[in-house]
Amino acid sequence: MLKRLAGTFVLGAFAASVATLAHAQVADFATVDADQNGQVSFEELSVAGVPVSEEVFQAADANQDSVLDEAEFSTLGQ
Repeated sequence: MLKRLAGTFVLGAFAASVATLAHAQVADFATVDADQNGQVSFEELSVAGVPVSEEVFQAADANQDSVLDEAEFSTLGQ
C-alpha cells in the first residue's frame, strides 16, 4: 500500500511539473509584457501567473540586464 501511495505521489508531482512547463510555454510574450516596453521583468512574469523561479529567470537572462527580451523569454519553456 505504501509503495502504491508513493508511486501515486511521484506521478502527481511529475504531472504538476509538466503542467507548469506547459503553462510557461503557452504564455505569450506580448501578454506578459504588461507595460509593452519590449522587455519582461520577473515581476511581470509573476503577475501574469507564469510559474518561474528567480533562478530560472536569471538563467534565461543571457545578457544579465534583469529583464528578458523576446528571444530570452522564448527559452523559458525549453
